[in-house]
Amino acid sequence: MLMHMVTDTHQHIGYVGGVSREENDRITAKYARLKTRAEFLKALGEAYDYGDKILADLNDQNALDMVTGMRGERMTRISAYLHALHDIVDHYGNLVVYLRLNSITPPSTATRQQQRQQEQHR
Repeated sequence: MLMHMVTDTHQHIGYVGGVSREENDRITAKYARLKTRAEFLKALGEAYDYGDKILADLNDQNALDMVTGMRGERMTRISAYLHALHDIVDHYGNLVVYLRLNSITPPSTATRQQQRQQEQHR
């Protein structure tokens, strides 16, 4: 799932910037042999940094420019961004369910629980 998130984030965010699927595949080829937790987290961080870079160029003047998205579909840059956001959130939800099924509290939930406990003790 993490590998899918790394490559999908590159792919979908790349579409926002007008990057082709072939170019994104070339960019993500370096992630093919990830094995350790540290490697996956580093790759995911790099994917999000890539997203920050691409999204920094999205503005009112170019949001409606046409780009080629998933499966060759023509769409606006803003539509490609919304598709990317939906995809990332969907995969995060998959991970949360997987963690909970394995009796692991997701980090975002654990942080929120800690904050509530601290507030109750004030």
